[in-house]
Amino acid sequence: MASRITNGVLIATIADHFNIENLQTIKINDFKLSEGSNKGDNYACVMKSVKVRFQVEDGQEKEAMYMVKCMPEEGNMSKRIRDVSNDKYE
Repeated sequence: MASRITNGVLIATIADHFNIENLQTIKINDFKLSEGSNKGDNYACVMKSVKVRFQVEDGQEKEAMYMVKCMPEEGNMSKRIRDVSNDKYE
């Protein structure tokens, strides 16, 4: 899951959230991924919380938190979702 949350994804999200037009003015300093909900709270997804520290063009450091909703990567639910998706688009 962490492999899906890249600097590029974070920069695009921050730019959209803070109305920053030039993505190259955003520098990610650090981000931490943690559980966004208790195990079993979400039937067909996994929730993660992302806390990101970043700098903008003026050098000011800011912090933002986001919730990420992802498909499970393993287990029975992941297989069922993939099977249903494959059937739907075949």
